[in-house]
Amino acid sequence: MDTRRDYMKYQTGDMEMFQRSREYVDTVIIPLNAITFEKGVNQAVASYEYLSLLTYELERELKGRIFLAHPVPYMKESGQEFKNGLLSQWREFYREAGFTYIRFLTTDNKWLSAANQEEILWFPSIQTDKMPKEAIKQVLDDHTEQITELLREAWNTD
Repeated sequence: MDTRRDYMKYQTGDMEMFQRSREYVDTVIIPLNAITFEKGVNQAVASYEYLSLLTYELERELKGRIFLAHPVPYMKESGQEFKNGLLSQWREFYREAGFTYIRFLTTDNKWLSAANQEEILWFPSIQTDKMPKEAIKQVLDDHTEQITELLREAWNTD
């Protein structure tokens, strides 16, 4: 996997580039990361690791068109009302910042029952510590391609 840092994030140098190319960056990807220290902690950590790799690949693939937001942590045990409120707050924040397309990326299938499901990009997590690098790369490439296609469909409908 390429480990160069050539993607746009919420960092000083990247924000300067973002401000210069703002008119072309209309999509924000917001990773949703479950946190727990109870039952399921290993799965939560594996999901975080996988989402980190996936968002890196996605941003690398779509550099200049998407902005990768800070991951939004939430307690794994959170109820649906809390989750809907969380999405609503972040959606409003990024809309006010000028983003047209707001997508939340998660490995937690419980988000699929949230309001505005078209904004939720769900992909199953993989435990990267138990797979060969070639297999991880293949899964990341497949998921990145699927996400890219979903984004292009949204871009083409407007």
